[in-house]
Amino acid sequence: MSNEIPPAGGAAPAGWYPDGSGASIQRWWNGSAWTDHVYDTAASVYTAPEASGGVRLGETVPANTPYNAFIWVVALLPVLSIIGVLSWNMTPFFTAIFAASSTRLGNAAVYSSLGAGYYALVAIGWVTYIGTVVFAYLDYRRLGRQGLARRFHWAWSFLYGITYMIGRTVVVRSQLRAGMRVLWVYVGLLVVSGIVGIVKVSIALAAVGPLISHYW
Repeated sequence: MSNEIPPAGGAAPAGWYPDGSGASIQRWWNGSAWTDHVYDTAASVYTAPEASGGVRLGETVPANTPYNAFIWVVALLPVLSIIGVLSWNMTPFFTAIFAASSTRLGNAAVYSSLGAGYYALVAIGWVTYIGTVVFAYLDYRRLGRQGLARRFHWAWSFLYGITYMIGRTVVVRSQLRAGMRVLWVYVGLLVVSGIVGIVKVSIALAAVGPLISHYW
């Protein structure tokens, strides 16, 4: 690789740098040495050895972007929780709680008041969790195919999505100087989900307010 143009002083951070083989060719510098990952900026074609995760020579992969379809799915999964909270009618549940606490109806009445909306919300929670892990893994693989020297491991997603999203953003941003957008979208949706939950609980409590004096 004697014809390549190394970063100044050889101390540049990991990233794509000009390759002496052509004006539009960039090669991945992992922070300490050149790699065999090459990106043609003119043709938007990323080339890597066959051994690097099964990427075929000449496969088109957007190498300089921190975003892909998989990480956007992770970022948008909280929308399912918002839909689940909106679809659950909490009023019968809170009514049963106040009735059970004053008339000793027992927990059976409370459980029966949960309704299908509650169990749908629980199912959505599991779908969101599993989907986060699966798509975090796919995102991790895609970043590897793009030639990123450092990646935040997908297994952190088992500690829930916010852990992976924050770690991924920090690691990717340190190399590509971008990647905050998906994190802001994810956090924004989590905030909206929390607000929707608070509003729904407030509406349910307001609806059962007249019953509180009756039971208590």
